[in-house]
Amino acid sequence: MIPIFVGSEITSEITSEDKAVTVIERRCKLNVDAPYLLRKIAGVEFVYFIQKNTLDRRRRTLVIEAWNESFASRLVIRETCKYSVSSFRVAVARVTPDYPDARR
Repeated sequence: MIPIFVGSEITSEITSEDKAVTVIERRCKLNVDAPYLLRKIAGVEFVYFIQKNTLDRRRRTLVIEAWNESFASRLVIRETCKYSVSSFRVAVARVTPDYPDARR
């Protein structure tokens, strides 16, 4: 039962005055590939969830939060992902046993 993304609609979009922070909230629709009888019992053809993306250009971060709207009174699913840019650089060298001077 792999869900298939059907579409989304933006419900709100807010940008700070200095344009450093943008928050976009959208309502997404999934088609769950479940047997017909199970969908009939649950009473839904599609599953909906809310996704909130916060892009902070000053801090160089993107936070994505998602939670279910369908069945929210019975089941709470919440996911948070945070992406950031590191300010340091790392140099990596790999040495093979046969060729100790070989670097990739």
